[in-house]
Amino acid sequence: MLHMTRSTWMKTMLAATGLGLAQAVWAVTPQVSQPQAGEQALQTLTRNVWQLQRVTPGADRAGALRLPGPSARRPELRFVPEARPHQGRLVVSQLCNTLQGGYWVNGHQLRATQVSATLMACADRARMQLERGVAEQLPKVTGYQVTGERSPQPQLELRFSDGSRWQLAGTLTDEARHGGPGERVFLEVAPEQVSCNHPLMRDARCLRVRPLRYDEAGRKQVVGDWQVYSGQIEGYRHERGLRQVLRLKRYPVARPAADAPSHVDVLDLIVETERVR
Repeated sequence: MLHMTRSTWMKTMLAATGLGLAQAVWAVTPQVSQPQAGEQALQTLTRNVWQLQRVTPGADRAGALRLPGPSARRPELRFVPEARPHQGRLVVSQLCNTLQGGYWVNGHQLRATQVSATLMACADRARMQLERGVAEQLPKVTGYQVTGERSPQPQLELRFSDGSRWQLAGTLTDEARHGGPGERVFLEVAPEQVSCNHPLMRDARCLRVRPLRYDEAGRKQVVGDWQVYSGQIEGYRHERGLRQVLRLKRYPVARPAADAPSHVDVLDLIVETERVR
């Protein structure tokens, strides 16, 4: 597996065109005035992670994709806003690789740049084929429609130039749920849990962790002692016998209850995994 930092990956992705991300987005889209209508839909678009639920092909099966079953991982899209209004990064996960490109919105029009992928092979041929199909289809997007903006699970429809359509279901991003961007934190998790005190559980077992950081060259450094982690990490399930390094997003809690943690940790990435006998 080849690991690349985000900055290195972005430089590599854009080197062939000689454009920055914002330039790349605007190079493929017309510059027109931005209408005020649809701001609620745009906010819903960027505040949610969108899971692909159904693909409706166009004429002669144009844009057809074979999705995995409902219980399997399905592609998830994020529209990450950046400095210029109405445009940003388009990120697709839950495939073999993470796809990234740019997007631009004008009212209910939507355009996307060509997407690039991280460099990881995948033994699942069906998922690799799905990844190629998603990467080829996204630059054909022409518009979007959001419904149920105020519901717990809004719906998104993407329309494509070949007549195909995608239906996606939304759930709030971690940033939206926790009120802002989180702090990036690295923790090393010991392979065995330890006994700990818990007000609601007898014989509680907790993670044993120590903080890490990475310098600009990507070298790992230990910056603290081992300690008992008495809370929960959202999205993480510990497996006995595995030493792991986790990249977390840490969000402050505005009014924590008595004896409750002052922050919430959400799993962002498992950086390392080693089985310890």
